[in-house]
Amino acid sequence: MTFRYIPSEKYLLSLYLIIIKVIYMKKIIFVISIFYLCGCASSRFSSNEAELIDINHIRASLKFLASDELEGREATTRGEKLASLYITTELKKYGIKPFFGDSSYLQPFNLIVTEVDTLSKMIFATDSGETKLSYGEDFIFRGKIKKLNEDTALFIFAGFGISAPEYKYDNYEGIDVTDKYVLILDGEPQSNDSLFFDGHNKTKYSKYDYKMSIAKENGALGCFFIADDKTENFWPFLKQYSTKPKFNLPDSSDGQNNTSFFYLLNQTVLSRLFHSKKDIYHEIFENFSNNGRVDSFGLSGNLSLSMKQSEETRTSYNVVGVIQGDDPKLRNEYIAIGAHYDHEGIVDGKVFNGADDDASGTAAVMEVARTFAKEKNNKRSVLVVFHSAEEKGLLGSKYFTDNFVTINNIIAQVNIDMVGREHIDTLYSVGSDKLSSQLKQIVESVNNETANFVLNYKFDNPNDPEKIYYRSDHYNYAKHGIPIVFFTDNMNEDYHKPTDDYEKINFNKIKKTAQLVYGIVQTLANLDHRLIVDKGK
Repeated sequence: MTFRYIPSEKYLLSLYLIIIKVIYMKKIIFVISIFYLCGCASSRFSSNEAELIDINHIRASLKFLASDELEGREATTRGEKLASLYITTELKKYGIKPFFGDSSYLQPFNLIVTEVDTLSKMIFATDSGETKLSYGEDFIFRGKIKKLNEDTALFIFAGFGISAPEYKYDNYEGIDVTDKYVLILDGEPQSNDSLFFDGHNKTKYSKYDYKMSIAKENGALGCFFIADDKTENFWPFLKQYSTKPKFNLPDSSDGQNNTSFFYLLNQTVLSRLFHSKKDIYHEIFENFSNNGRVDSFGLSGNLSLSMKQSEETRTSYNVVGVIQGDDPKLRNEYIAIGAHYDHEGIVDGKVFNGADDDASGTAAVMEVARTFAKEKNNKRSVLVVFHSAEEKGLLGSKYFTDNFVTINNIIAQVNIDMVGREHIDTLYSVGSDKLSSQLKQIVESVNNETANFVLNYKFDNPNDPEKIYYRSDHYNYAKHGIPIVFFTDNMNEDYHKPTDDYEKINFNKIKKTAQLVYGIVQTLANLDHRLIVDKGK
């Protein structure tokens, strides 16, 4: 049994106070304590005399959240707890009520943390001899499974693992994969004929889920995919990712379901299986792009698998506050604003501070919430949600939305994830018309009256190769039919690097974003009708 030290709340509070002292001794310009900055400054703001959004609040919050002392704010760690303590302290100071009863802003949720032992091995035995593969270097494991251990079975090559009657193409014709593992090429046949698998464009037949489903229908035990060229180029990243702990929400699904996991092998494995120095992968790829039959190929043998995995349960926290609406009929409906406050933590001894990702969005949401609490001009209630475990797969927002009993009472959600870098006058707007054309009209109207950003809708393209729409917390709201808009700066230079630091942040851009979000939420909160949902999910 592994023992994990869980610091007490008293200890964390003491550490929190010490960290604040240390940070603000570093630069005289920040001698005012974070605890009193918001309170002292608030009295000089009014809608008639000054701007509502205060850049000093944003700067102070981001400086604390992106400090080395918070150790990268990784979900389930001490850094996350310190960040959540800071946010809850600020919300209380603003007069924002806890959403969970009278005393708690925190929504705890358990995460199952699994880690594959890098000493795990795989051995292929063919007529040509044995080929030993090492985890990370030669193969990686993808997906969810409850237990990994020893296994021995037959394996057989199955081309692209595709059955496509409309193209008269069937890799499973003439071979028996029952109770065997199948070795499959990633991707699908490529050609200059747009009527044959859409030429060089990928179709549904390239998807892992499809291929695993077909393999299971044919009786296979599981799938081993040989990486395509694009995946092969990212192998160093995949190796690093595969050796890190994996986080998942507990569920009741069968973790042993063979369609829920697979193994990915690099291209050199094929050459090693044939004990050849040639580029066997591309020879095979070209051959099976033209001919679907694999029964004469003859690559089969025995597979021995030795996988070891540790597992433990840890706790993470969403932070949720609410600003009650002042209309008796509308106050039970919510406009949600959110950002994720977690980041990557410490990697190879380096602190990933995540100043832009997403301390910038967190600081912006905090300032928008402070302004609403001060102005008290919302008929509907404003739900303020700081999600955790976003970097682990949008897990905090999934837990929050899946367990929100009156989810239909959330009429819109505004998500802010990375808004402190790139040009001050440009911002990416994502998803505003996916469910509601009215929401996009409101976003553009408010933008013209406030921040006047040049809004970039690049990621609204349904063929967006980066699939940005699906990669931040708003998506878990959209899955429930809630109209969303997601703002981001699309910063790539320091994305998920230890160089995403406070010193590179453009605070005026965050202020403009907060002004825009405040205007959008205020408009939505005071509509005399629910936002019109006129498009599909």
